[in-house]
Amino acid sequence: MKKKVLVWVLAAVLLLSMSAAALGANNNYSSWFQTNYDEINKLGLMPASFNGLDLTKNITRGEMCELAVYAFEKATGNDIDMSNETFTGFTDTSDKNIVKAHLYGIVNGYEDGSFRPKQLLTRQEFFKIIQNFCEAAAYTSTRSKDLGSFADSGSIGAWAREAAQLCVSNSFVDGTKSGSATYLRPTEGASRQEAMVMFLRAYKDVRQWYNVNITTASVEGNESDLNVTVTDVRKTMYVATDTLN
Repeated sequence: MKKKVLVWVLAAVLLLSMSAAALGANNNYSSWFQTNYDEINKLGLMPASFNGLDLTKNITRGEMCELAVYAFEKATGNDIDMSNETFTGFTDTSDKNIVKAHLYGIVNGYEDGSFRPKQLLTRQEFFKIIQNFCEAAAYTSTRSKDLGSFADSGSIGAWAREAAQLCVSNSFVDGTKSGSATYLRPTEGASRQEAMVMFLRAYKDVRQWYNVNITTASVEGNESDLNVTVTDVRKTMYVATDTLN
C-alpha cells in the first residue's frame, strides 16, 4: 500500500513539473517584461503582428517601423492619408508602416533604394530611430546625463552619440548592470521586448509633451507682433516654438 501511495505521489510531482515546464515554454517574453507587456497592451501599442512572436528575439527594421508608427500616431493623433502619397515604397518593400515611418521622418532607406526590412538593428541604430521619433513630434528636452557613466560609452559611433544622449538623459534607456559597471551595449542587437520598453517610455514622454505644447497650445497677441516658427512634417503643421514680442 505504501509503495502504491509513493508511486502516485511521484507521478503527481512529475505531472506538475511537466505542466510548469510546458507553461514556461509558452511564455514568449522574459519575466521582467510582464508589467511593461501589460501596460503596452492597455495603451494599445502592441501591433497585432507581434502576437505569438518570441519577444526575446532581436527586432528587425520592419518590425521597428510598425512599433514606431503605432506609438507616433497614438502620441500625436496624426495619420497620413496614404491614398494622397506619391511615395509607394522602397525597392524591396511597400509595407504601409515602413512607408509611413519614412514619411514621418522616423526611418530612412539605403542609397541603393532598399530598406532591408528583415535586417536586424543594433542598439545604437535603435537610439537614432528614437531620436527621429522624438524630432518628428517636435519633442524637445533640456535634460542631460553624462554618457561617461556607462563603461562602454566609447564604443558608441560618432553618428549615434547625440541620439544616445537623448535616450539616456530622458531615461528611455537605462543600460545593463554588470558587476559595478553599467553598459549601453551600442553595437549589440536589441530584442523585441527591449525595443518595446524603450518605445513605451518615449511614447509616454512625447505624448505628454505633445499634448501640453502642441495639441492644447494657443497663441494670443496682435498678428503683427507674432513670430511663430513652424516645422512642416508631412501632413501636419507642428508648432515648434512661439514668441510674443
